[in-house]
Amino acid sequence: MAKIKDWELNVKIKTEFVRHWVDVQHIDISTTRGVAHVKGKLVFKGGKVDTKSELAVAKQLKSTERGIRSIMGLRDIRFKFAGWEKAGGVWKALRGKKAQQDD
Repeated sequence: MAKIKDWELNVKIKTEFVRHWVDVQHIDISTTRGVAHVKGKLVFKGGKVDTKSELAVAKQLKSTERGIRSIMGLRDIRFKFAGWEKAGGVWKALRGKKAQQDD
């Protein structure tokens, strides 16, 4: 089987975000040697995610991440979303100074 190219991983990652209602115009995806870096602002489209509920957004992030990590050829992925962090395997909304530093 041929090795998947980084640009192909970017396309597959972007597709996974779209499947989970994330507006990809607000995020940046770059991949080097199979390791993806995703950063930006989380904006959801279509009204399918209750953005006022931290729990709903965290669940959507977990589901999206699971889909992305299942992509063949992806070695690792690192996220840096404004206002969100993953700590101990759990997505959490940032508050106060931490959230402002992330913007």
